[in-house]
Amino acid sequence: MNNERTIRNENHSDTKPEQDFYLNLNTEKGQSDLSFEDVLEFLDRVLPETNQMTEIRTRQSFYQADGVDGYSGICDFCGRPMKLAHAHHTQDGRIRCQDCSASQVLSQEEFEKIYTECRKNFQSFFGVQLTDGIKAQLTESLFKDLPQSLILPSKDSHLNRQMGLVFSADGSFGIRIQAGISRQACISALISSFALIWVYLSWDLGRLIMLAQQLNPQDPQKMIDALIGGFRLWSSVEYFYLMNEKSFASKSDEMLCFSQTPEAAGYRLYRRTYPFRENKRLAFKHPYFLRIPVDLNALQQMLKD
Repeated sequence: MNNERTIRNENHSDTKPEQDFYLNLNTEKGQSDLSFEDVLEFLDRVLPETNQMTEIRTRQSFYQADGVDGYSGICDFCGRPMKLAHAHHTQDGRIRCQDCSASQVLSQEEFEKIYTECRKNFQSFFGVQLTDGIKAQLTESLFKDLPQSLILPSKDSHLNRQMGLVFSADGSFGIRIQAGISRQACISALISSFALIWVYLSWDLGRLIMLAQQLNPQDPQKMIDALIGGFRLWSSVEYFYLMNEKSFASKSDEMLCFSQTPEAAGYRLYRRTYPFRENKRLAFKHPYFLRIPVDLNALQQMLKD
């Protein structure tokens, strides 16, 4: 204590010696041997330009692009990108996102109620009539014993989970939705499936395939996937806006704006051509009244970008 008083008296300082040493990096004032410029240069060199904590703090985006490190996995139930840090692992080795774990559709009865409500709203919102006899099923085995007559099957299983698996058999249509999916993802898959069935019955697909072959002879299927897949995704996001479930709609929209699949590229063109309507009372234009609802040249350009 006497030494401390002596030091304080000699230096006429209001700080304790240990505080003074700490503030001056344990050196005499103005005589630090540390080179802060060298440390900063070293950190700039070895640290990545971006990281998850910085993105969360600055909120540049809630989602990252498909295939980027931030998307470390795909939910085996809803087919949506997810981070493995938030994954729930099932006993059979599959991974489930937080949404599917928190609000999964638990029974066939619940699924049938969701189906009935979605079908009614789909027809009302978009002013169209769905064909009768559509059989929708919540199933544990989405890809087991599939009929041969799949409607424009996707090459990616996660897109089939995300948008629903649609097939035609014995003159009627069937929809398969993965069991264990969340309620909102189930609704999204049903609306996407309804949109595909409507497209199959309403568009001149033969002419569209011919146009796709002319515009993209190397890979015409890529344009068809973008044209129809984008239509399905737009329908789903628009549906959630009209249901006033804006959080899920905006989350889906942001995810698709960063995704690099042909379907997402088509979605972005539909989104630009047909802005979302968030109020059912407002008049709006939508692609359900046109056989070729978007500019195919613009679509081809988006697939190149």
